[in-house]
Amino acid sequence: MNYLTNHQPFQSKHELNEATASHLGRCKYELNETDRDVLLMLSRYAIKYPGVAHLKVATIAKHVDKSERTIQRAIRKLERLQIIEIKPFIRQVSGGFGANLYIFLPSSVVSKAAPRKELTKPTPATDTSNNSKNEPISFISKKDSYIHNTYHQVSVTHYNRFKKFVESFKGKDNQPLVSRLYGVYRAQTLRYLKYDIYKGKSEQFNALSLQALSITFQATKKKNIHNISGYYDGVLRELIGKLLFGNMFMEYDVPVEFNF
Repeated sequence: MNYLTNHQPFQSKHELNEATASHLGRCKYELNETDRDVLLMLSRYAIKYPGVAHLKVATIAKHVDKSERTIQRAIRKLERLQIIEIKPFIRQVSGGFGANLYIFLPSSVVSKAAPRKELTKPTPATDTSNNSKNEPISFISKKDSYIHNTYHQVSVTHYNRFKKFVESFKGKDNQPLVSRLYGVYRAQTLRYLKYDIYKGKSEQFNALSLQALSITFQATKKKNIHNISGYYDGVLRELIGKLLFGNMFMEYDVPVEFNF
């Protein structure tokens, strides 16, 4: 499968892992459980040739235990969110189209993502036609705007994202589990953030904390894990170690793989 080297977007597995973590953190609200399952499977099969996976939809559907139509919808969403690029593949010998190539996009494309820019377009409050088409983001009074902005500021705190992420897997009324897992995240990251050299890594730590949650809860579907917080601690520790020290010991560089 040397043909995949012509399509791989990354030089190392470390770059792929960082991009995956960044996309998971950026699109945490847009992705449902099936979307995350598909994303993590693609990233797992994109390790040998960093950033490119060549899989049949039927193979993904069997692994994730969903219908092929559901998988196709999830893949289209990942493409729409600029997480992956779908590239048709033509068989060299027999001809015709084969399974698609799924190429992970670098996290730098986030700054060029159209959905982020569209949010700033409905600024003129005097245009009644725009207001009628964009009612959810048009505010009649300053009071309404203040209430909305206050809610927005609260909703985007990392704790709220973290809690919603846990609830998306385990359902609501799991506050003790949320508290334990968040405590693990705080304990692991605060030990680094107290040093100036790591203070710029805060957003990356946040993204890794959500990726570690996803990996942990995926693992619970495949095997019986008695201590979820302990398992999460190990996954997060490995992801953070890979982020901070992966380039320091290149001779020990191995992919971050988890057997679900």
